[in-house]
Parts: sequence; structure tokens; C-alpha cells
Amino acid sequence: REAFDMRGLGDKIMEQLLQEGLVREPADIFKLAVGDVQALERFAEVSANKLIQEIQAHRDISLDRFILALGIRHVGQQTAIDLAHAFHSIEVLSAATQEELVAVEGIGEVVAASIADYFADTIEQGRLERLLKEVHVQNMERKTTGRLTGTTWVFTGTLSALSREEAKEKVRALGATISESVSKKTSYVVIGEDRTIVHGEELRG
Repeated sequence: REAFDMRGLGDKIMEQLLQEGLVREPADIFKLAVGDVQALERFAEVSANKLIQEIQAHRDISLDRFILALGIRHVGQQTAIDLAHAFHSIEVLSAATQEELVAVEGIGEVVAASIADYFADTIEQGRLERLLKEVHVQNMERKTTGRLTGTTWVFTGTLSALSREEAKEKVRALGATISESVSKKTSYVVIGEDRTIVHGEELRG
């Protein structure tokens, strides 16, 4: 859901596509035709058409979601967002050195090494190049400063009136950095209370 978010393309369907040899790598998903899907178990023309339309509707993707979709080891949703804000395009990210990666807040040696290894792998590079021919990745605009620039937030627990992702977007829009764990750099921790005040703006939970 956090990556391409193609509804209807679940694990069981992917298994069938792989077993039938219709999909061998991510780029192949965008080359599927209605006839390919209709030949699968439990698919009729209507449902096959619906799935193909869903796939084609997701050729545009934001940079952070695209990075997450690559399946790089140790790169979760927040790390993908941090990388997108730091490098702004997949081309710049893929050329980044391990030292440049470590310089990004929240990325340590292990994660940086995993990212560098991924982009240095010739097989993965081939898959990436073929995938980029099928999709349009929206580059990340340079992060603007806001009232929360320089602060780091951690969200935990359940908020009742908005999701944690929505709450994160609110403070991120004000320039804050989101972290998944508390550290010495943490400025605020939101623990699913009824509400918290963000520099005069209320987040209801």
C-alpha cells in the first residue's frame, strides 16, 4: 500500500503470474495484457480488465514511494522519504556514495551500505533501468523550511481522530523530520494522547 498501491494485485495473483512466466521482474507488470490476466485462475474478462486498468493507472509514482517499491534491504517508508528529500531524484540517489548516504539524518552505516550495494549491483541496475522505462517517477521538490524545521518527531500508539501517517504529514509539511525511534535528536514524542499542540496548531488524536 505504501508503494505502488495497486488494488487487486495481491500475493496470490503475483504467484500465479510468476508461475506462468508472465512476470519475471517489476517492469513486466506494466506489460501485462487483459488476455494474460484472464487466463489466470478465477479471472473473467471484467475482472481482468479492471486489474489492467488499475496497473496502468499507477504508472506515475512519487519518488519516496518508488524508492520503497525497490525493496532495498533496511529501507522502510520513513527512510525512503528521507532519501527522497535528500537526493530529489532517483538518478542522483543511484549515484550517491556511501559517505553521502551516511550524511543523511537517520541513515547509519548499515543502511547506507545496503543502499550503495543495491545500486552497485549490475542485475538490479538492469531491472531498475527497465522499470524506469515503464513508469514516471515524480522528483521530490526541495524541502521548504517551516516553523518546525530543525525538530525531529516520533509518533507512537494509536491516534483516534487521524492516522499516524496523517499526523506525520502535518508536521512534515511544517518542516519537521520524522523518526521511527527516540534518540538524542528527538524533539517531540506523540504517544497517542487526545491531542498535542504543534507550535500553536492542534493535532487531534
